[in-house]
Amino acid sequence: RRRRAAAGEEESDVMSGGNPLGGTAQVPYRQDIVPSDLQVIYQRLHFSPAVRVGNILHISGQVGRDSNLQVVPVGNPPTEEGMERQFVQCFENLRRILTAAGAEFSDVFQLETWFTDMPTQLKTFMRVKDRYFVGPTYPCWTGFGVDHFSTPGIICEIKCSAILRPFPPV
Repeated sequence: RRRRAAAGEEESDVMSGGNPLGGTAQVPYRQDIVPSDLQVIYQRLHFSPAVRVGNILHISGQVGRDSNLQVVPVGNPPTEEGMERQFVQCFENLRRILTAAGAEFSDVFQLETWFTDMPTQLKTFMRVKDRYFVGPTYPCWTGFGVDHFSTPGIICEIKCSAILRPFPPV
């Protein structure tokens, strides 16, 4: 359920219990984080963009899709500019979810990434990543190479976990 906004507040994208669509299951230590523009993913694909358990936020892997769920093109063959656009979109998708949970990139403590061509993509990815993780602390990070993703054109997926303020949020 969406948190009702008090006078002068914006509505929240934090869902209580295990079902943001109004189900009856209530799990007091768990909240699904589903920004309004990602409701379609929750409804159609049956997974949460993020789940808060206690003061830890677990964000599902984010890929280079825009707000219309269209893959950001990288070119054929991929160009550095195209890869950069898709990596930026991955991080902007993460930002949207972090913001909905009341967090920011400095709260991220664990980062996992998957690449379809890690040797070619890593330099560009690291340049983009460093725009979002500016220090003085950085997350632990593990990168993997994979053959492909479920949707053609996707070259990277980013999953992370962040530590949040005391639970439950106000």
